[in-house]
Amino acid sequence: MRTIEANLMKLWPTQILVDRLDDLGLHNGELADIARDYSDKKMIKYDSGFKHAVPNNLLLQYDSPALTQYFEVLQHYFWHYLQITSGLTQKDITKPVCHMFGNVEKRGQWSIPHAHNGNQVVITYYPEVTRDPDEPHPFAGHMIFHNPRNPASGFWARREVLFTPIITRSGTLVVFPAHAEHSTFPFFNEGSEKCALVCNIRFAGILEGEHASLQYQSFQSICDHREAKHAG
Repeated sequence: MRTIEANLMKLWPTQILVDRLDDLGLHNGELADIARDYSDKKMIKYDSGFKHAVPNNLLLQYDSPALTQYFEVLQHYFWHYLQITSGLTQKDITKPVCHMFGNVEKRGQWSIPHAHNGNQVVITYYPEVTRDPDEPHPFAGHMIFHNPRNPASGFWARREVLFTPIITRSGTLVVFPAHAEHSTFPFFNEGSEKCALVCNIRFAGILEGEHASLQYQSFQSICDHREAKHAG
């Protein structure tokens, strides 16, 4: 694995790591197809266009070498992020657990301002982003982080001036603390599409009501599961 030389943005004082993984040889087309399949079959869809993840852990659903490769990259970035932001290492966090889901946003779809409560770290990877060159808004499809001093009001009633857009292109990886409120701008044109793999990570434990066999699993148990499935 290469040395990480990503851009660490320090916002209010949230620290967000942004990198482009173009040189890692990831099979982005296959990863995007996994995100599309999961989004179509597993996500709960509302009339508003908003979608919500269900307990099925993507890492346990798809037997894909491309996904195994990306999961190795994800772990590398997770430990690097903890080290540079808080000085924590694998000796301090002995059993992180995670849940990954795939999401696709097209014309008129966007994520409302939200945080990933109950988790500590979120890693979002965009294997494929297609942006119509005629999109009318400069932030169309981008991820937005909201300044907690200026509560988010949503896209259509936006009155914020203290927010930070993250330009999302194919190969963009974003690592951030789960409490950071964020959203996405919608696309306006039919030719635009954004595929994402989103991973929620906790340092340990399962919350009440969660199904451990479907949702959060330790890094090691996921690796063991994928190795056994591949060997079989």
